[in-house]
Amino acid sequence: MKQMAYQTEERQLRAKMEEVLSRHRDQGPLKIENAADPFDQIQASVERDLLVGLLNRDAQLRDDLRRAFDLIENGGYGRCEDCEERIAPARLKAIPWARCCVRCQELRDREVNEADIFPEAA
Repeated sequence: MKQMAYQTEERQLRAKMEEVLSRHRDQGPLKIENAADPFDQIQASVERDLLVGLLNRDAQLRDDLRRAFDLIENGGYGRCEDCEERIAPARLKAIPWARCCVRCQELRDREVNEADIFPEAA
């Protein structure tokens, strides 16, 4: 059953989805072209790598947005994935696709940062 209490968040989610889907329509920069100058090749490679990173980030965001829509539809929206407590309304207002409460998100971020710093411990 759809949760009517989250109409504002659902509008925000729809607007964000439209924004994400409208980005990167031109895939021209991903095209690999041979350049005579090695520095031009390096520059093009760096630009492609940056674009791929942005595309990957947007793909993850699209997944998060779709998940949030499903949770609104099925009644689980607004609950932390980790501790199952309610996510603060202010957090949902700021990030309507948030998966975790602030405390659990901080723990996730800390784990990711530690894995980056100490990869052998991960």
